[in-house]
Formats: sequence, structure tokens, C-alpha cells
Amino acid sequence: MAEAPIMPVLLFMLAILGFVALAYYLAWRNVRKISLAEVLRDDTMM
Repeated sequence: MAEAPIMPVLLFMLAILGFVALAYYLAWRNVRKISLAEVLRDDTMM
């Protein structure tokens, strides 16, 4: 455990979390523009 590469692993995990957060942000930006009632009335997606 003393020779474990802690910093590269932490940086990799932070990069993954950053990209996931970016994906959620971009998806939320698109989803908040549409009306939920309209989407539920229509069977096509966006």
C-alpha cells in the first residue's frame, strides 16, 4: 500500500466525475427546455 499510486488514481477518478457531471449538465440543459406535459402527450422522444 505504501507504493500505491494514490495521486494518479485520484486524478483519474476526478476526471471521470468531471465528465459525468458535464454530461448531466448538458442533458439537463436540453431537458429543461421542453414541457413535460407535451412530452407525455406525444409518443416521440424530443
